Amino acid sequence: NGSRIVYSTYAAGSVADIAADDAGNAYVSGSGWFDEPPIKGTAQCLGYCMFVTKINADGTAAVYSAYFSFWANMEWVSGVAVDQSGNAYAAGSIDTSRGGATIDGFLTKIDASGSNIVYGSSIQPIYSECGDIEFWTTDVAVDANGNAYVMGYTHPISVAGMYYCEPDRSTN
Repeated sequence: NGSRIVYSTYAAGSVADIAADDAGNAYVSGSGWFDEPPIKGTAQCLGYCMFVTKINADGTAAVYSAYFSFWANMEWVSGVAVDQSGNAYAAGSIDTSRGGATIDGFLTKIDASGSNIVYGSSIQPIYSECGDIEFWTTDVAVDANGNAYVMGYTHPISVAGMYYCEPDRSTN
């Protein structure tokens, strides 16, 4: 009811989002450079990684920390959701050019045990008449059937600082 703090904890890295399952377990997502696990007592990830950590309902222990990485130092988790079976979904953005010119979204599904990535999928803009387009993922939601819904925004890349492009919609 919001009248008291049940627990608080510390996670290394940049925490982006939190979700909870029906049992009250918390799922925390984020990314960062690690020379030790983001949550004490969990598996190692040394270097730059994204993570989803499941914390038990009373906040006394991390159930798992799942780490994943697509590119070195060019990826960000922005949202996490959990389905009725306890599978976690992390969404974010990846610099697919490794140079800052193209950003794609991604969606990763992690199984309920936290030990397997079920899938990882790139999300790209649907039109490219304007040249390079960035897709920044901002959040993810999952319905009762396990369907994931990703939200984000796109914009063209400007080299000169100002850019306007209207895609050709005459064939739509």
